[in-house]
Amino acid sequence: MVNIEVTRTLNAPIEKVFEMLTDHANYKQFRGLDDSELIREGNSETNGLGAQRRIKAGPVTFFEDVVAFERPTLFEYRIVKMTPPLLEHLLGRVELTDNNGKTDVRWVSDSNVRIPLIGGFIGKRLAADGHKGFDSILRTIEKKCAA
Repeated sequence: MVNIEVTRTLNAPIEKVFEMLTDHANYKQFRGLDDSELIREGNSETNGLGAQRRIKAGPVTFFEDVVAFERPTLFEYRIVKMTPPLLEHLLGRVELTDNNGKTDVRWVSDSNVRIPLIGGFIGKRLAADGHKGFDSILRTIEKKCAA
């Protein structure tokens, strides 16, 4: 099991944080992500429930479906396809809470590694990289909201 959990308080309003986290076509603005694209619009909002995004990070490409969307406090996603197929993604969940004009963020993602024997090693590396990546995204959002 690969569990990534990042909690952070951002000096930014919840609405702006939510907008940046759910602006799927613009994830390429974040360090470590090479490209992003909104593949399918959501049912009632462009980036909302039912939306699908494609994110490329180095040699890995993810296709993610938005499976829950509650503006501006929650969204959940599931990686439905990954190349190469390293993981079986169970769920990603981003919870936001207003904290007197700041935003408390809890970002959790759970997966299973699909590679036998060396899966434990790969899982530890993916968890560390994921933690670093999520934290970097949140730091970037905080900086952009302050500008």
